[in-house]
Amino acid sequence: MITQPDISVVVPVYNSEAILNELVERIAKVLSNTNYEIILVDDGSKDNSWASITELKIAHPTTVSYTHLTLPTIYSV
Repeated sequence: MITQPDISVVVPVYNSEAILNELVERIAKVLSNTNYEIILVDDGSKDNSWASITELKIAHPTTVSYTHLTLPTIYSV
């Protein structure tokens, strides 16, 4: 049975490639004793934020999920 997280941290992402890895690591450290999830929402970044987000999902498959908002299509995983 899949358990729901106790805490969901929703992070809006726009041109944030440079800070995403550190941000996720800091959140993970603070919430390490909690059942949590991190939802990264890319809102059409022009840098490589989307690539960083997908790499973070691979590195943290049970805690990181993401959504990529673009007009007119919305992708989510």
